Amino acid sequence: ALRPGDFLQNRQTDCSVEIKSVTRWGKNVPFRIETGLVEVRVESKKAGQLRRGDWLVAEKKKADPRCKIKGVFLDLDVGNRSQLTVPVRLCRLFQSEMAELRLLESESDLSLRRFEATLRHPWVFPDGGGPRELRRIVATDPKTGTPLGVGFVD
Repeated sequence: ALRPGDFLQNRQTDCSVEIKSVTRWGKNVPFRIETGLVEVRVESKKAGQLRRGDWLVAEKKKADPRCKIKGVFLDLDVGNRSQLTVPVRLCRLFQSEMAELRLLESESDLSLRRFEATLRHPWVFPDGGGPRELRRIVATDPKTGTPLGVGFVD
């Protein structure tokens, strides 16, 4: 898998972010929403070892307020590739337990499929807000329809 020190590149702002950890999905991944619509390029000799369910946690490499990426959840095995481009709205997860995910609609024109999820623990949010409806977005390759990655937005 990717290692700490590898980089994610936000090509919209040319802002590099360094990967701090790779977490398997479902192992008490924490939850805190911090979204931004970015196009991520995973560029590493290790990219081909990424597996479905890997959660790439990243930190900002440059002090660029436009660079909002915090992580990428992969919905596919990358395979024998050294680069992976994932256009998706992203967030970072901190200490949450997700309720049932259900398919809401198909948006083929945007190459996105939307899902809905409800948080079970309102204390997760620093502003004290109650449970919120989240959209789970799956980015797909417009040409092949191959799922590329997943993000959550509120």
